[in-house]
Amino acid sequence: APAPAPASAPLPAGVVAVDAPIAPAPPKPQIGEMLVLSFDSGQRIRLRIPAAANLGRRPDPIDADDQLVAVADQDGSVSKTHLRLEYRGDSVWVTDLGSTNGSEIVDDTGVGSALAPGARVRLEEGASVRIGMRSFTVGVVTGEL
Repeated sequence: APAPAPASAPLPAGVVAVDAPIAPAPPKPQIGEMLVLSFDSGQRIRLRIPAAANLGRRPDPIDADDQLVAVADQDGSVSKTHLRLEYRGDSVWVTDLGSTNGSEIVDDTGVGSALAPGARVRLEEGASVRIGMRSFTVGVVTGEL
């Protein structure tokens, strides 16, 4: 048998030493459910579930793990921190945070009902939410997180 090559000898191109570290496998994509907010402006926002998000022009968090959604609004009708949206289990809840121009839930027939500031209201299937002059619908999608 030939003698092993000395450790200092360079290996031919493309040959890897037996004790070379093995590259880690690329991470597998995580598949799961996300909440999608679809605005009348064309803006689409994905939120991780469970969701607790504050929407507004430049929203501030209420809790440390809040997700923040900056709503595109050229008219200035959306307050800085306008609305809180929460999704746990299978229900979406919205709370107007004392906004200047108010919020309302518009049902699937087009009838709107104003949200009282601070009142937490469950969003029914097919309803949309108006904040200032913007509106959005909420859906759940499954995809890559």
